[in-house]
Formats: sequence, structure tokens, C-alpha cells
Amino acid sequence: KITMSKYYEELYESKERLPVDKVKKINPNYASYLEIPTLLTLQEAKCKEGLHNHDELLFITVHQSFELWFKQVLKELTSIQMIISKSHRPNKEAEVVITERLNRAIKVLKIVVPTFDILETMKPLNFLEFRDYITPASGFQSAQWKELEILVGAVSFVSGKYLSVLENVDEKGLAQIKKRLEKKSIRQMLYTWMIGFYEDNEDLINEFKKHYMNYREYTTKYIMQVKEDDEEQRQVKIENEFNGTRRFLDGIDYDLGKNRFGKPINGMELEEDSKSIQEMQEDASKRRWAILFITMNQYVPKYANVARILDQMIEFEQNIIIWKTRHARMVERIIGHKVGTGGSSGVDYLDAAARQRIFHDLWHVRSHLILPSIMPPLSTYKNWNPHDKVEESLDKPQPIERNLESLLQRSQSAHRRSVIFRRILPIFKLGALSIVSAGLGIAATYLFQKMSKK
Repeated sequence: KITMSKYYEELYESKERLPVDKVKKINPNYASYLEIPTLLTLQEAKCKEGLHNHDELLFITVHQSFELWFKQVLKELTSIQMIISKSHRPNKEAEVVITERLNRAIKVLKIVVPTFDILETMKPLNFLEFRDYITPASGFQSAQWKELEILVGAVSFVSGKYLSVLENVDEKGLAQIKKRLEKKSIRQMLYTWMIGFYEDNEDLINEFKKHYMNYREYTTKYIMQVKEDDEEQRQVKIENEFNGTRRFLDGIDYDLGKNRFGKPINGMELEEDSKSIQEMQEDASKRRWAILFITMNQYVPKYANVARILDQMIEFEQNIIIWKTRHARMVERIIGHKVGTGGSSGVDYLDAAARQRIFHDLWHVRSHLILPSIMPPLSTYKNWNPHDKVEESLDKPQPIERNLESLLQRSQSAHRRSVIFRRILPIFKLGALSIVSAGLGIAATYLFQKMSKK
């Protein structure tokens, strides 16, 4: 008997190998394994006595494909939730699996968005032929989509109507959503992970803070000297810019962020009822410094996986936003600003949903990044301990003035090369096109002459 690695079994949900005699009895074929006969009977709209227009099959097929892909995304995200829940500080192997599954979820969303191109081949007039028959059915009743939003961490969107639309419509889906609401979301788990990262590396991050704040202040002044000639205005802008960074990283803005339901927008809603504003600000500060530290040191092998996960979380949400935006434009193109079949405000509701954000801290940290080339390498930090046998540069950092001047020169050189390349590329393209055209012309002449002789 082959025994499976317990760790692999947990990460990949693998079952033990079946006995040979059972494998022989399975004997699947393409149709039975994929249940094709059953699958192809699911587009007949039996609830309303069949299809009422040629384009209705397309409408059903596209929405069913959405639901199948949502199922796959939920599978990947649920596994990520499970991995992080078992340890608030995932090990390297777990980090790799998380990046793989986030990557798959992102790829699914990217492939789903172009499906709207197919749906838009349906003419608005043809949709009107069966739209009345499907009222009050609506995409707003998609239990899987709501489940996906809640699993990721969009609990700020939840209101009474958000869930009540599923009552007496999809009780199974509603029950599944309520189970999701009882657990911590991926955002909450990620933020807890970042707080733990800060606490595990507090001495190192405190050393990073000193360097960062000094260089942040210097670069802010440097940039403002370039952009603003008026001394008084320059000082005001420098102060506003620098204070904004300080307030964000200290978590001072935390109590200011509220959504339209009066809940904090920045993170840990299920835990916040029992915490004071000061405690929430301290947690916000810890995770924001951790996110900034990891992002600024993403090329250090020790932090590469975690940095990749943070970046993928943003990419995932970005694709959610793109999906919502694309959905809104498709709806506007086909039904204009009519009320949705489910009673929502239609396009206006979809546009409002697309403006929502989930991973606020991950997005906002981008506003406070500074040039990585001017920060001292971690190998020069007193508290740096790579743990891994990683070759680190021991060169002392250049003075910041030299670094900035060197960077500016490199940037200008790169810009000049880019301009030259953009000017030359069309010439090469035109030349290549001319050669191909000439070649085709010669070939066509040769074939014509050969046929004429025959």
C-alpha cells in the first residue's frame, strides 16, 4: 500500500489511491466522466416553458459559464483560507501554494471578462423578446458571487437586502453565505498575518522605520524642489505630503474611514467591536509598516513569496473591479439605464459596486513607496538576520544626493533610448511589411506564369 505524504494530502486534498479492482470497475468515458448528456439539458429554461428567442441559449450559456468559473475561484480561495487559518504565519511551502492558487484565480477572472464580448453579440432588441419572461431573476441573486465577495473580505457591502434577495430563492446558497460570514475572511487573515510579521520582526522594522522616514522626508523635499518654485507653497506641500504618510503609517486615519453602512473600511470588522480606537490604530500601524517593509524589500529572497502574495491580492481585486466595470458597460449597452430585472437601479448600482475596495491598506501603501535604490540594503542593518544562505551585498549605500543624481541620469538615458526605439520600431515594421509584400508578389507572379504555361 502506498502511503501519501500527510502534508501534501492536506495542501492538495488528495485521497488515497483506490484498490486495483475498484479502478477496473470504474471504466469511464468522456461523456460519463463530464456528464455531458445531463450538462446539455441544462439550457432549456424549463421554468418558463422553454426558450423564447434564438439568442436566449447564448444568454443562459454565458451566465452558466460564469457560475462554473465562480465555483473554481471559490475552490482556490477556500483552500487559501484553510492554509492561512492553520497558521497565522504560513511556512515557505504554504506560501508557494498560496501564490499558485491566487495566480489561478486571477487567470480565471481574466478569461471570464472577455466572455462579455460574446454576450454583446446579442442585440438589445432580441434580449427584449425574452427579458420580461425572466423577471425577477437577476445576477444580484448569484449566491456564489456574494459568497466570493464575503470570502475575500467585502463584508462592508453586506446589508439586509444583500442577503434577503436569496430568501425563498436559493436557500442552499443563503445557508452557505451565512457559514462564510461566521469565518474570518481572507483579508482579515492576511492582515492578522501582517501584524504577526511585524511582531516577529519588530526590531528590524523599527530600524527600517528610521531609514524610511529620513529618506521619505528627503525625497519629498527633492521632488518638491523640482515641481514647485514658490518657497512658501513648497513648504506647505512638503508638510502635507509627509504628514499624510506619517498619519497613514501610524494608523491615525483609521477611525475616519467609514463605509455607507457606518462600518470601518480598513479591515477587521469581526474583531473591531471589542477593540478601542487606539487598539485598532495600533493594529493598523503594525500591518501597514509590515506591508510597506515587505513591498520595499520584495527582491530579498526571504520576503519574495510574501511580497508576491500581497501583489497578487491587489491583482485579484483589480480583476474583480475590471469584471464589475465590464459587466456594467455590457448592461448599459444592452438595456441602457432601465431598472434591473431584480429591482436594483441597474447600471448605477453596478457602477457604485465597482468603486468599492477590499484590500485598502495594500492599495494605499503604493502612495507611500520611495525609490528602492536610495534605501540602505538590509545587509547593513544591525538587526538583519537572513536565516537563509542568501548572498547579500555588503557595499555601503552611496550618499543620497549621489544616488538621486545617478538615478535621474539613468532615468533620462532610459527615456532617450525609449524615444529612439519608439521612432525606429515603425520603420522596422514598415520595412518588414514591404519585404513580405514583395515576397508574396514574386510568389504570385511565379505561380501565375507557371499556370499560364500549363
